[in-house]
Amino acid sequence: MTQIKDKISQRLFNKTETAKYLGVSVPTLNKLLRENKVPQAIKLSEGRWAWDSEALSKWIDEQQKI
Repeated sequence: MTQIKDKISQRLFNKTETAKYLGVSVPTLNKLLRENKVPQAIKLSEGRWAWDSEALSKWIDEQQKI
């Protein structure tokens, strides 16, 4: 069970990690989220959200094609 949890926690980013991964500040990430310009987070529980690193990587690849 611990191995599964570790894999999931490595794949999911919190807001600060997501901003860092995208190379923007947290306020800029918030703005991009409001404008629906980046992938939305996954709701894990009440008040807990995370971003899938694989989805972010795919989105970055797609943006580079534009």
